[in-house]
Amino acid sequence: MNVLVLHNNNLPSFLLLDDLWEEGISITSRSVTLPPTDVPVFDSFISEKLHNDNDVNLENNRFDVIIMPFNTTDNELEYTGLRIAAHLRLTKIWHCLSTPILFLGPNVDREVYQFSELGCILNSFNVFTSSKNSLEGIKAILKWIDEHRRIVVEDSPEYKDLLRRMKSLSPPANYATHHSLANEWAIMRWNDMMTTPIQVENKDFNSMLYYKYLRAVHGNSQQMRKWRKSNPNVEKINGIEPGKKLVLIDDEWQKGWSQLLRHIADSSGFSFECCHIEKEWDRETLIKEIHLFLDDANNDADCYLLDLRLHDTDFDDEYLKQNKCRLSGFDVLDYIKGKNVANPVVVFSASNKLWNFKNAVWDYKDPKTQEEKEGAIDFVLKETPESALKTSDSYKLYCEFANSIKTSFKIAELKKIVEKQKELSVMCPSINSLNEFVKLVLLDKGNNNNSMLKACLLNFWTFLEDYIDNMYCIIPTPTGGARQLYSKKNNDSIGIVSNRVFVQKQKIMNTVYSKIVDTDYITGPSISIPHGYEEVDNSKFGLTLCSLYLKYRINKDIINNLVVPLDAIRNSMSHKPDKVNLQIEQLYDFYFKIIVPIIEQDCKKP
Repeated sequence: MNVLVLHNNNLPSFLLLDDLWEEGISITSRSVTLPPTDVPVFDSFISEKLHNDNDVNLENNRFDVIIMPFNTTDNELEYTGLRIAAHLRLTKIWHCLSTPILFLGPNVDREVYQFSELGCILNSFNVFTSSKNSLEGIKAILKWIDEHRRIVVEDSPEYKDLLRRMKSLSPPANYATHHSLANEWAIMRWNDMMTTPIQVENKDFNSMLYYKYLRAVHGNSQQMRKWRKSNPNVEKINGIEPGKKLVLIDDEWQKGWSQLLRHIADSSGFSFECCHIEKEWDRETLIKEIHLFLDDANNDADCYLLDLRLHDTDFDDEYLKQNKCRLSGFDVLDYIKGKNVANPVVVFSASNKLWNFKNAVWDYKDPKTQEEKEGAIDFVLKETPESALKTSDSYKLYCEFANSIKTSFKIAELKKIVEKQKELSVMCPSINSLNEFVKLVLLDKGNNNNSMLKACLLNFWTFLEDYIDNMYCIIPTPTGGARQLYSKKNNDSIGIVSNRVFVQKQKIMNTVYSKIVDTDYITGPSISIPHGYEEVDNSKFGLTLCSLYLKYRINKDIINNLVVPLDAIRNSMSHKPDKVNLQIEQLYDFYFKIIVPIIEQDCKKP
C-alpha cells in the first residue's frame, strides 16, 4: 500500500518512518509549509506542490491512501487540510476522486463541520478520521481500507452528492469586484470549448479551488473532448469575408480575452486589435485614452466588441446614482457611433441586468437631447459563475457571439454608404432621403428581414426615378419617327432611343421584363426588335433605363443583371410578396454601381 503523508511538521514522527509500519506499506512524506493563507496564493501553492513535486506528482504517481492533519497552518480554525482534500476531489487529472483520505488530529468531527464551509467532506465517501497519536488506530483504519477498497467515479451518486454539498463554497474574496471573477470564468469556459485550447497566462485558472468546483459541476476541458468530436473547429467562425477586423475594448483584456479572441480571429481569417486599458487610470483618463485609440485610422474596425463596465466607478452605486446609471461603456459607445453611425458595436458584458441590455441595444438615447440614437446591434452575455451553464448551453452562448460578429461584419458595409452619403449630400442635398436605408438596416440588426429589404429597395427606386424624371424625358425627334432622350435642364438631345432600348410587354407572373440590347454606345444600323419585346415607352422605368444607358453610360451588363432584376422584384412585391428573393448585397451594388455614378457625374466640376 502506497501512503502519502502531507503535513506541516505537526504530526507525530512515527507516522513518517517506514520501519514502524507492517511490510507492504510504503510511506511518502511531504511537508506543505504554506504561505499566509491568501486564498489564490494557497490554492496556487498546493496545486503546484501536488502536481510538480517529483515524488508526489499526482498526475503520474498513484497513492492508495492520503493522510493529513485537519490543518497545515498555525491557525487551528482555518482547516486547510479540508481545502487540500477538496483539491484532491476536484482535480480530475490527479486521479484522486475516490482515493481514501485519513484526517488526523485532536479535533472532533462535529466541530470541524461547524466551523468550516468544507466540513461536508468529512461526511463524504472514503474519508476517515483518527487521533494523530494512535498508531494502532491508524493501522486499523488502513487495514479496513485495504480490505474494503472501492472506487467512486465522477458520474456516481456519491460524487454528485459531494458536489451538491459543496455548493456553499465561497468565491475568492480578494477580488476588488465580482466583474473580474466573472470574466475569468467566462474565459475559462470558452477556452475549454476550443478544439485547440490556448495557454492563458493566468495560473488561477487551473489552481483556484472555486474554479475547480465549477468545472467539476459544469464540465471541464477533459469532459468536453467527446462533445468536441461532434463540434470540430469550434474556434473557426465560418463565412467571414477576407479583410474584416475586430476590435476589443474591455478593461479585463489581460485576463485572457486578448489571447483568446486573437486565437479565434487567426482561426477564422479576420484580424484583431485590442485597446490596452490600465487599471490605475482614473475615469477621465480612461475615456480620453480610448478616444485616442479610436481616432487612430489603424484601429478602424468592422466590429467593436465593447464591455460596458470599463472603470471601477461603474460598480459604485453612489456614483451611478449621481450620474443616472451612466456606465463608462456608454460614453465609448457614443464616441464610436459619433464617428460613423453605421459602426457595428456588440456589447460584451457579464452584466445581465435588463436595463443595460435595453440602454445599449433598444432604448438608446442621446444623454443630452434624449433623442433616439443608433445603439449596439447586439448584446452578448459573458457566462458568470452564478449563471454557469451546461456544456450545450455554453456552446449556444458562444454561437450567439459568433453570429453577432458575422452580422457585424456584414453590416460594416454600411459604413462606406454613410461616408459616401456625407460626401454626396454636399453636392446633392436630395440624396439625404437615402439615409433612410441606413436606418432601416441598422434597425433590422442585420437580420435581413424581407420586409426591411423591400422597403429599402423602394427607397432606392423612388429616389432614382424621381431624380431622373426631374431631369430627363423621352420625346420624338424634330423630324418625327425616332424617339430621343431629352435633357430638361440643358434643353438638348442626349441620344436616340429608338432601336436601342427595348421592354418586353408580356407579363409572366405579373413581372415586366426589360432588356438593353444595343451592342455599343454608337448609333449604328437599326437593330431588329427581339421577339416579344417593344420599344421603350415613356414610363418612369423606361425613362430610367434609357437615362442610365444613354446619359450615364452604365455598363449594359450591369443594367441587365442588376437594374432589370431588381425592377422585376419591385413589380412582384405587391403580387407575390412571399416569393420575393432579395439580398442585401444587391442593394449595396445598386447604390455603388448605379446611384453613386450618376450623382458624381452630374455634380462633377467642369
